[in-house]
Amino acid sequence: MILNAKCHAIRDTQLLEKQIIRKELHDEERRLDYVMEIDRQNAILMEEEIEKRRKEEKLVGAMKIMEQIEENEKVADGIIYNVVNYSYEHYA
Repeated sequence: MILNAKCHAIRDTQLLEKQIIRKELHDEERRLDYVMEIDRQNAILMEEEIEKRRKEEKLVGAMKIMEQIEENEKVADGIIYNVVNYSYEHYA
């Protein structure tokens, strides 16, 4: 009888330990899922920030090109004006 009671007590303890381990494993899996989700969201935010910077750099580059085109047009207009003015003065 005592042996039977000891066996049941040991079995009950083992079952309880098994339940505790399962719960701890479940909790750890949930924690890891949460951490992975946070990492995923952070990666998305970083990628969006990188894309935003690329677009801004592209816009800045396009604006610089437009400024250079305008400046080159002004220089070209000045050269044409000088050539026409020189021709008019010397050949008119």
